[in-house]
Amino acid sequence: MVYFCDELDGVTAGVEHELDKYIPAERLEYAARYRYRTDRILSKLSYLLLRVGLSMEYGIRERPEIVIAENGKPHLADGRQIYFNISHCRKGAACAVSGKEVGVDIQDYVCYDARLAPLFMSREEADSAGLDRTKEAFTRVWALKESYGKYKSLGICYKMNEFTIKSGEWNEGVVSDSYLYRDYVVAVTSEEKLELSKLCLHTVREQCERLIRERNTDEQQVHNAKIASEQFCQTFGQDGSQLQREKDYICSAGW
Repeated sequence: MVYFCDELDGVTAGVEHELDKYIPAERLEYAARYRYRTDRILSKLSYLLLRVGLSMEYGIRERPEIVIAENGKPHLADGRQIYFNISHCRKGAACAVSGKEVGVDIQDYVCYDARLAPLFMSREEADSAGLDRTKEAFTRVWALKESYGKYKSLGICYKMNEFTIKSGEWNEGVVSDSYLYRDYVVAVTSEEKLELSKLCLHTVREQCERLIRERNTDEQQVHNAKIASEQFCQTFGQDGSQLQREKDYICSAGW
């Protein structure tokens, strides 16, 4: 599933402060490196989308610990075979979560530029975009190439113009899809078809609050079980031997 959110106008200073409590310190430090507030918000929002995705698809309530692999792609530190990829632009943030390798890109629309087209478009793509000359066609190809590069861990310097990607078509077990919205395009590449889920800011906050409540409930249950275990040991012995002796005594007495 690809989760994305574009309600940046709703992130007031108060809302941002509230969202911060769902984000670990190291991620807040990472977001703080961005110069502009919008970029900091997008960095935080993309992480929260990851939390929501992991919870909804895999039941993971705890804050995910992320490490960077040798190929530069992030993955979960506990080694679970869950793949994810994050992207954000000026208009919104996106996070793809899958059981297979995945790459996602969200791009603001860029006007057609004949000078830039040959740098990332194949001849076929450039001819098609040249005939269309719309920002949608131009940006769609760029986003598709970005998502493919992220899927393959190629970075942004690979030779994008040496092959053609057609949205929705399978090629060697991989499919790239693109979706056009009013202000941006979302593209995703994976070994399986992924659906899109657009979340409003209220839903993101609500889901994160649910995670906190459920995690607190789990911790309370563990705490209660620990206390019950300690009380049992104090009453009946560390291994329950005292309880067994009392049972044996009752049986021998004929009670």
